[in-house]
Amino acid sequence: FLQGSYVWAKSYGNTEGGVKSDIGQADTNVTQDFDYPELAIGSNGYLPNDRRHTIKLFGSYDLTEEWTVGGNLLVQSGRPVNCFGFLGDENTSLYGNSYFSCDPGVPDENADNGSTVVSRGTAGRTPWIYTFDANLAYTPTFADGRLRFQVDVFNLFGGERALAVDEDGEDSSGNPVLGTTYRNPLVFQSPRQVRFMVRYQW
Repeated sequence: FLQGSYVWAKSYGNTEGGVKSDIGQADTNVTQDFDYPELAIGSNGYLPNDRRHTIKLFGSYDLTEEWTVGGNLLVQSGRPVNCFGFLGDENTSLYGNSYFSCDPGVPDENADNGSTVVSRGTAGRTPWIYTFDANLAYTPTFADGRLRFQVDVFNLFGGERALAVDEDGEDSSGNPVLGTTYRNPLVFQSPRQVRFMVRYQW
C-alpha cells in the first residue's frame, strides 16, 4: 500500500501559547511574553511552528509471502527565524537581548544598535528538511505469522539539516554578533540510526 498527504499551513500571531520555543522556554504557561509591555513590540508575526509545507509519503510492499519492505518520507519547509536583541536604552528592562529588536551589523558610536524592530519571524527561515526511513521485515510462514524479524533504518540518507539556529542578533551586552554566532545551527536532524527487532505474538 502507499499513502501520502500534503499540508499547507500558516501560523501567525503574537504568542505561541503555553511555551515559547523560539527561545527554548518550555516551562508551560509561565513564559515571558506578557511580563513587560515592551516585549510585545514586534511580536506579531510568523510563529515558530509556521512550517508552511509538509509532505508525507509512507507505504509497504510484500516482496514475497515472507518478506516485506516499507518506507516513510517526510519533506518539510523550514521554520521562521528571529533576530533578538536590545530594545534601546530608553526602554531596556531586565530582559536584555530578548526583544524583537536588533541590528546584527555594526554598532553605532554608543554601541547601542538595538533600535531597529525586527518583527517576529521575518529574519529568514531554517532550511527544508528531508528524512527517509526504511524497514525490512521477515515473517516466516512456519510460525503462522506469530514471529517477525525486522530492521528499521531511520534517516537512511543521513540528512544533517539544521532544525534550529541561534537567533540572538546581539549578545548580552548589546553588541552585534553577525558572522560569529547569529544564525549558527543549534539543533540538527537526528543522525542515521538502525534498530533490530524480534517480535513474537501468542
